[in-house]
Amino acid sequence: MHSAFDFFTHKSNPVRLQFFQTTFDPTAGLGFVTLQTLSYQGYIQVDHVKMKKQVLDFFDFNEDGKIDGKDRSVATQKVMEVLQFNLPAGGGFGAGFIGGLRSG
Repeated sequence: MHSAFDFFTHKSNPVRLQFFQTTFDPTAGLGFVTLQTLSYQGYIQVDHVKMKKQVLDFFDFNEDGKIDGKDRSVATQKVMEVLQFNLPAGGGFGAGFIGGLRSG
């Protein structure tokens, strides 16, 4: 949770980064090795082109064909829409939320 949030806010705490590296990296690596081994042995067929397209479609919020800082801005706007929905003082909440993000 923290790592995804840090990705969008460009903030990273060394402790969070270490936690991310010690939990996500081995899991992702093990998943990749498992898929490649099963594919090599003939048990499964991995469609890498389809997988790349699905990942790109999921993270490409502005639909320009690449994942960049503009996608982060669009994602932040969508998150703020959801968080401010149906609040009587949505502007105050938004200002406080952005202020909190910027102060750390």
